[in-house]
Amino acid sequence: MKPIFVPFILCPLLLACGEYEPSAPPDFTPEDGNWSGITEQDRSISFCVTSEQTVGDIELQTQLPDFSGLTWYIPLYEEYGEDKSWSRNVEFVSWPAGHLNTLSIQGQFSTSDECYGSFTAQSETYQGGYFIQAEFTATPE
Repeated sequence: MKPIFVPFILCPLLLACGEYEPSAPPDFTPEDGNWSGITEQDRSISFCVTSEQTVGDIELQTQLPDFSGLTWYIPLYEEYGEDKSWSRNVEFVSWPAGHLNTLSIQGQFSTSDECYGSFTAQSETYQGGYFIQAEFTATPE
């Protein structure tokens, strides 16, 4: 009796779930032009959005422990996806000391005039070493 009872319980649960339908991409286009915002560290971020659906000219200021900070500049442009998300990963070696610094930044346009995201910046040796994770929001200027 028990094996017959279990399928009857599962049947209504399976029917209630329905079929999986992937969500459609957002139906807006982020505004072209310069965008700016503030990070959780109370530092600035700016970037440019083009009509070709790219993001570039990213400038991000970070606050480092016991140091005034570091400004990252990424001039390259990259397309954002159908889901209106973008990301960049960069690294550079400071001169002349040879410290390797890395930055990973992700953004997501939530509307045509709002972008939110996060970044991770790190170095094992620059200014005694640092690891920063923070979020940001930006809007068109």
